[in-house]
Amino acid sequence: METAVKPVQNGRGRKRRWPAEQGKAVAQYNLGALCGNGLGVPKDCVQALTWLILAAAQGNKEASDARDKLAQGWPRRKLRKQNA
Repeated sequence: METAVKPVQNGRGRKRRWPAEQGKAVAQYNLGALCGNGLGVPKDCVQALTWLILAAAQGNKEASDARDKLAQGWPRRKLRKQNA
């Protein structure tokens, strides 16, 4: 299965990657939160937003709220600059 996000290299993120790729909304939310905060994985707001969008699309309310909060706090130019 191909994914649009970078592989998680270490820490807590590795444990959550596989279920997230399998479409588990809770795992997608958790991985988005880890990526957004840089907990166990390199901080990457674009990856965080990607995982949160996928989880929110499945009806995960926490992911929807986190997605909206992250999107409001990170203007597009700032996201591009951070991940350039």
